[in-house]
Amino acid sequence: MEARRRRAEALRAERERLQAEAAAAAEVAAIAAAAEAAAEAGAGAEAAAAAAEAEAEAEATAAAAAAEAAAAAEAEVEAAAAEAVAVPPPAVPLPAAAVDEAAEMALPAKASAGNATLVKATSAPAIEKA
Repeated sequence: MEARRRRAEALRAERERLQAEAAAAAEVAAIAAAAEAAAEAGAGAEAAAAAAEAEAEAEATAAAAAAEAAAAAEAEVEAAAAEAVAVPPPAVPLPAAAVDEAAEMALPAKASAGNATLVKATSAPAIEKA
C-alpha cells in the first residue's frame, strides 16, 4: 500500500513536471512565433521603406526631367522672341493706285482749271466709294 502511494506521488510529480515543461515549451513557441511575426513585419517595413524610397527617387527624376523640359521650352520661346525682334517684318508693297492717289492728295490745290478737273476727277471716285 505504501509502495502504491509512493508510486502515485511519483507519477503525480512526473505529470506536474511534464505539464510545466509543456507550458514552458508552449511559451517558447509563442515567443518564437511573435519573434517571427516581428521579423516578417520588419522585413515588410524594410520592403515598404525601400519601395517608398524608390518611388520618391522616381518622382524626383520625373520632376527634374519636367523642369529641364520647361527650361528648354522657355529657352526656345525666348530665342523665337529675340529672332522676331531682330528681324523686321517684310515690307508690304502698296498698290500703285494707292500710291498715285496719295501723291495727288499731297499736291497743293490751285485755282487753275486743270487742277479743278484733277481734283474733281480724283474726288468723285472717293465720294462714290464712301
